[in-house]
Amino acid sequence: MHAPHPAADLGIGEVFVPELEVVVGDARADADAILRSRCEGALDRYHGADRIDARHRLESELRTISTLGFATYFLTVAEVVDLTRARGIRVAARGSGAGSLVNHLLGISGIDPMSHGLLMERFLTTLRRQLPDIDIDVESARRLEVYDMILERFGTERVACVSMMETYRVRHAIRDVGAALSLPPGEIDALAKAFPHVRARDARSALRDLPELRDSGLGHMTARGELDHFWALVEALDRLPRHVAMHPCGVLLSDATLRDRTPVEPSAQGYPMSAFDKDDVEELGLLKLDVLGVRMQSALAHAVAELERIDGERIHLDAVPLDDPGAYALVQSTRTLGCFQIESPGQRELIGKFAPETFNDLIIDISFCFGPAR
Repeated sequence: MHAPHPAADLGIGEVFVPELEVVVGDARADADAILRSRCEGALDRYHGADRIDARHRLESELRTISTLGFATYFLTVAEVVDLTRARGIRVAARGSGAGSLVNHLLGISGIDPMSHGLLMERFLTTLRRQLPDIDIDVESARRLEVYDMILERFGTERVACVSMMETYRVRHAIRDVGAALSLPPGEIDALAKAFPHVRARDARSALRDLPELRDSGLGHMTARGELDHFWALVEALDRLPRHVAMHPCGVLLSDATLRDRTPVEPSAQGYPMSAFDKDDVEELGLLKLDVLGVRMQSALAHAVAELERIDGERIHLDAVPLDDPGAYALVQSTRTLGCFQIESPGQRELIGKFAPETFNDLIIDISFCFGPAR
């Protein structure tokens, strides 16, 4: 009898997603057929690029997804997005997933990749067998509501949050060293708050470089060497693990064997949390869905609700055309404080000179400022 292989026992190299019966309610169904049916139904209502080109693109993407065995993955993410919208929560996809026509037809992404010349291969290809990464933006004020919804829909045996390791920075290091040395808690707390958010190893450098610290009583004591032992302990803690915390957006979705393959503990907020971080879970073949809380999504939802409350008019933002001349005139005026990604001083100067007139102009502007460094 052969001993079990550790990698196989942990499921490394495999892909685990919720069972098809859980996702669509029928264990005997064919995931590829269901995915095809949903996409073809949406293609009948498609108003983007040439219908024949879209059909060829869809066939190519479905063939890739079928070859990789990822149909249930797409159906799972679509289910999460559908449930989120059904709760009245604003949701949008981001990242390379916008390059998939399947994502667009399923309603996961509002971007038509055919109209913008986006490539599927950046998102998913048979040249690499790994779960594609789909990130969704939701209202920051309701992010945990989405977590609750996912847990309710798929069950705690299939869902867990991703963890991350919190390491020591200067404020935590000062507080913990002060507690270990039995120094007065009030004084230690005031000392920790006096420091900016820097690494623990830079504690004495900050004392030398920042006038408000250098000229304080603490700074003078440090200069005389009276606190060398204290600062040596603080700096020695730099980057050491302090505690495990819940990742700000990563949620695992797997089948009922999830807890056989990852330790799970409750987070500070009571959510089930895997002991593995974002890199580990990908190695283990776990579906990580990034549910990012975006304050601008909350601001948009609040503005729509306020307009309805005051004027009695319900605006459907996703139906607003992207070619309104008045909107571009406002952008060109540089009065864009509060406008996502074009509100910084540098962006306001750029759009004043660039004078965007179309949505593609705005894409170019934002890509120029936020794209990879050359």
